[in-house]
Amino acid sequence: MALAAILSSGPAGAAACLAAEATALRRLNALYRTPAEFDDWDDLTGLPDCCSWPRVTCDARGRVELFDKPLFIEVGRIDGVVDLAILAPLTELRELDLSFNRINGFYSSTGLYGLQKIEKLHLHRNNLSDNGVIEFVRNLTSITELRIDGNQLRTTDWIANLTTLETLDMSYNHLQEMNGICHLNRLKSLKLQMNGIGDGVVGCFHNMKLQELDISNNLLTGNIGQDILNLSEIQSLQLGYNHFTGHSKVLEILDLSNNRLEGVIPESLTAFPSALSYLILSDNDLQGGVLPKDSAMFHLRHLDLENNHLTGHLPPELTMSTELLILNVNNNMLSGTIPNWLFSPTELQELRIILFKGNHLKGSVPDRWCSSRNLHILDLSYNSLSGNIPDCLSDLVGVYFSNPRKIIFNESYGPLAKQSHEDSMNITTKGTSMLYKGLPLELFIGIDFSMNNLTGNIPPNMGFVPGLKSLNLSFNHLRGTIPETFQNSLTLESLDLSYNYINGNIPSELTQLCSLSVFNVAHNNLSGEVPSEGQFPTFDKSFFEGNQDLCGQAVEKKCPASNKSFGFISGESSMKMDTMDSPIIYWSFIFGSFATGFWATIAVLVWNASLREKWFNAVDHLITC
Repeated sequence: MALAAILSSGPAGAAACLAAEATALRRLNALYRTPAEFDDWDDLTGLPDCCSWPRVTCDARGRVELFDKPLFIEVGRIDGVVDLAILAPLTELRELDLSFNRINGFYSSTGLYGLQKIEKLHLHRNNLSDNGVIEFVRNLTSITELRIDGNQLRTTDWIANLTTLETLDMSYNHLQEMNGICHLNRLKSLKLQMNGIGDGVVGCFHNMKLQELDISNNLLTGNIGQDILNLSEIQSLQLGYNHFTGHSKVLEILDLSNNRLEGVIPESLTAFPSALSYLILSDNDLQGGVLPKDSAMFHLRHLDLENNHLTGHLPPELTMSTELLILNVNNNMLSGTIPNWLFSPTELQELRIILFKGNHLKGSVPDRWCSSRNLHILDLSYNSLSGNIPDCLSDLVGVYFSNPRKIIFNESYGPLAKQSHEDSMNITTKGTSMLYKGLPLELFIGIDFSMNNLTGNIPPNMGFVPGLKSLNLSFNHLRGTIPETFQNSLTLESLDLSYNYINGNIPSELTQLCSLSVFNVAHNNLSGEVPSEGQFPTFDKSFFEGNQDLCGQAVEKKCPASNKSFGFISGESSMKMDTMDSPIIYWSFIFGSFATGFWATIAVLVWNASLREKWFNAVDHLITC
């Protein structure tokens, strides 16, 4: 718990602080347990001038200007209730932070609460209820910022008097209404996410100049209020995880995911001059095309339309979004072919992630795909693509890894956001759909062409894709052999080639892939012995099933061209072992050779000074590398 007092500006002076302020600081120090680095206050009882104390700054009048001593309530000493009479002498206090404690409420043993000049009050992450905080907060008529998130609040009527508020965070409470908040016309930032608000929203914002509004994860229903649509200064609007049935207007950030939105995406949302950079409309019931005709979203960076009922072709208007980084239209009903303009090196140059899973796309994978040098996640699974895989995919991510730019996944989610927002998405790899976000997502390189009608051979160049972690080509009609070039994919963690018509042997070179944890080649036409080194002993037997001509330990089948079964020498062969193969003679030879070589080397080093110096220099170099 940190406490800070900020006064009107003035040069530091030599005047002593007021005796009452010094007494207040001593009482605070006695009542609260502090970190070890602030124990230097315990020996200051003989110094009446608190302006000379560490971490206390005074102005020319001798009034405390800044007090940044972190405080922590000593549980049990004041029973979770703070006596504000202790703070009363600090009449110029402007900022008070009592967050991350177990405070249940406030009282004043003298009947005086004081603190009338408080401008910023942080009470988040405590155990405050309405009764425990009302008497303290309701009369702070100068307050501009109040953080009281992460408590046990249920009502908002008591906050209506705080008309000077500009920033209010009441998220992660138990609010069911927001009546008192509707009177706060100066608000610029309002966060109410993760409550139980079900009504009282419509008409609440008509006099506000909000720039940031987050009412996501509540129980709001019906159409989005016109007052929200008319927020002329809004920059960040998050309404996700409610039960809205309307739509919103042009913004910089719009998140309406996981609602019940129906109909088409309105033209007013995407028409010029759209300022949208994030448009998140996933998990709704939207219909129609991906974008309205004549859309012009020049600043769009992230478009997420996953899990809707969108139809038609990918609109060429997307080429105007030259800053686009992420395009997610998974699980819709898009048809037609994949357009060449999507991979133009002169238009969508920044595109990093394309997710087209679960649509009705046909045709082939365009050869021009290889011009998209920055692309590092490609998901075309569960479509009806046909033809060969272009033999040029080694160029896809070369530029990204030679000059990586961290501009995707750790951006601030909106110009007023206090914390970093991490994009996240579900990616199917290792046979499981997993949530990736932050640095793991930023470093993930994956290609998924599964569940299509692709034919031909696996291009050898796929083994040279830099940083490739996951490759899924399962459930196609691929033929030919497994390219030995996969031995170069040292970062590969998952390789799924199952349910194809691949023949030949499993290349022994794949045993060099130390990161490989999934290698699924089930239901192909493979033959020969399954390698038994490297990661292969850890693979499940099911990864090799449906290949009648495979043999070896992995499939528990003896190889016909060998006299060994599962690595053991047959009893008949062992009976005929030659005397020279006796273990005693073998190890005697080994130790004898080692001893002879060792002492011969020592003798040479002792008698040859020049060679001895070179030897020790070489050893020293190896140790220091």
